[in-house]
Amino acid sequence: MNALLSPLLETNRRINHQLVPKGSYAKRMLLAEQCNADFFEKIKPYINDNGIDFKTYKRILNSYFKPLGLKLKIRPVAEYKDYSACVIYENNAYELQVPIDTFDKKSKQKIISRKNIPICMHENFHMFSDRFSLKQLCRMKMVKDTNYNLFFNAYHHHDGITSKNKKDILAKINSMEKIFTINYSAEDKINLFQYYRYRLDNEVRAYNESKKYSKKLGVEYKHDTENYHFGIKIDILKNKIAKLIKTIRGKC
Repeated sequence: MNALLSPLLETNRRINHQLVPKGSYAKRMLLAEQCNADFFEKIKPYINDNGIDFKTYKRILNSYFKPLGLKLKIRPVAEYKDYSACVIYENNAYELQVPIDTFDKKSKQKIISRKNIPICMHENFHMFSDRFSLKQLCRMKMVKDTNYNLFFNAYHHHDGITSKNKKDILAKINSMEKIFTINYSAEDKINLFQYYRYRLDNEVRAYNESKKYSKKLGVEYKHDTENYHFGIKIDILKNKIAKLIKTIRGKC
């Protein structure tokens, strides 16, 4: 374990050891999907033609996190410019921002509309999957602490990459890599690349959750992820990680 990751992992293990089940990555992601499905079954009786009352949604989601000693702040946001929802994790606490619609002007009752519930299920999945990915939470802190968010944008979908040519995508990533990883060891690069790799896979799974619950709710799902080229980027990261591992083993 390298110097950057080890202390973070140990600290989070002491806090969250009871939240990390054993099993493969695929099994842990299945558990996250099952948590999401269980949550949906609990809110389903409260969903009507308009959607679900924000307070009800908040109360039920909090019931999953409070018993674990995790802080969860759920904030309604009426207007979004660049995104429709997001989840922020820091210091063992979450802030979930969800889109709301106010239908009753007199009571100012906040409603998450049926069309926006699948977006919320996307963000819920991120939170549930984090609970089963302790090392990934630690890597997330590494990314934040080392200002790698800009580099991460080369892998994520808010990056301006629209070419379907793998060479073009790889060239952009390589140019950013030279700038941001010049002073980092091979071990640290592996952890950073693993973070990006699993984060992208997590996005693919979260978008699939949105599609799933759109279908269950009978609402149209308009989000097109093809231009994000997640599969190509994940393959690039796998190759980079494999080369770094080979380099480390060659020095032993």
